[in-house]
Amino acid sequence: MPDYKISQLTQILEGLKEQSNIEKEEKSQLAKIDEELRQLYLKIGLQYPAQGTLDHRLLDDLPWDSKLFLATNIPNQESEIIKEIYANPAIFPKLSNTDLAIIAIAGILATVLDILIVRIPKDVNYINKYRQEGSLVTKFLRERGTDSDGKLNVVLAWLEKNCKLPFDRVQGVPVDGFNAKQHRLLGLAHDPLLGIIFGTLDIWNGSVTTINPHGKFKVIKTVDVDDPIKLLFAPVFWLGHIISDLCTPMGIEIPGWGLLQILQVGSFGEKERTIADISRYMYLQGYDIRHFLTMSIVPGAVELVVRGYFNFIKYYEKQDNLQGLPMLAESEMQKIADNLKLNKMLFLAHAAASSGNALKVAIYKGNPSAINIDEWGVFFKESVIMLNALRRDCTGEKIKRNRENINKIWKDIERTDASSFQQVSSEAYLDFYRKNKEGN
Repeated sequence: MPDYKISQLTQILEGLKEQSNIEKEEKSQLAKIDEELRQLYLKIGLQYPAQGTLDHRLLDDLPWDSKLFLATNIPNQESEIIKEIYANPAIFPKLSNTDLAIIAIAGILATVLDILIVRIPKDVNYINKYRQEGSLVTKFLRERGTDSDGKLNVVLAWLEKNCKLPFDRVQGVPVDGFNAKQHRLLGLAHDPLLGIIFGTLDIWNGSVTTINPHGKFKVIKTVDVDDPIKLLFAPVFWLGHIISDLCTPMGIEIPGWGLLQILQVGSFGEKERTIADISRYMYLQGYDIRHFLTMSIVPGAVELVVRGYFNFIKYYEKQDNLQGLPMLAESEMQKIADNLKLNKMLFLAHAAASSGNALKVAIYKGNPSAINIDEWGVFFKESVIMLNALRRDCTGEKIKRNRENINKIWKDIERTDASSFQQVSSEAYLDFYRKNKEGN
């Protein structure tokens, strides 16, 4: 017999063995529950009934109308129980006052950092009316890699000299706005995200792939590349070129920023600019990858506060529970509940931080460079996670909730003194059903 068939048979046998063990465990649990019920009936002096029957000793002294009430409403009670069993659990766990306080702290801290530290890329006189100061952090990053005269350091200068590529040519490219200041934004090869693809293709073809200010794609031949080393190691030369551009005055655009030229929609401000126009303005005002790093301070602070608090709480809960380790299924359900709680906290904290950024834009008189694209991106990601959580399969959570409810009621019954059961009157038994029905 071939080895692969032996392996398949072994897996099948192991699966059957595991299924048999599960069935044995289920039978054992059912037998245990049955025995506990028998002991409970013995404790309160009643005969253990057959499955699905009701001990009518409790009903003998009821008047006819009460008997009629029970006869017609017990099926309704069963219907209500079934409805409760299959009802979806809470979409997200409830948050304590401490949780909400942490969310508020994270949102306030993010807003303060956004306004005081992140600011805008550089000093500007916005619309010739408002003098606005740029970020000191971004300024610090812009000064890296150059000397006091603004010249690139030895390594970057060497890369600049040896990694000259076709897509970096400006002269002779018939594209509107394709000049020394904007050619990196309009040329897809300079994009840190897409450039590895378009840059490699441009090196092989001796071309430049552009998106003009009107959102039109165009590939233009610039030079013939006859260097076999550059052709063979095109991605390496592309990376060297991008690194050499990082510390130049115009820097490198934010990943994917050039694609905003496609969005020829909107009419903002006195000049009725489109989204594409605004994105070019922001880049020319220093909204590049260096300021992108600065903006990451805001979502980073939110993550640090919320995740730090959450992990701190979970660590001490874990220490308290070391003596009674949960079963695997319960452990997995707890992980789901923990993740849902963390996602809810992060969503609310980033919502607060994004609202704080909207306030910052208003403080900066609508300057689009005050938008924190990092924070809005993270908030969008958390929103998607929340939507996926709304659509999740709750079967396991239903089972866990129902099991917890059964365990709680069962413990209450076990703690009850036998005399208490014997003292329960028929009318009290009837009242139980009436109240339970009214409650539902």
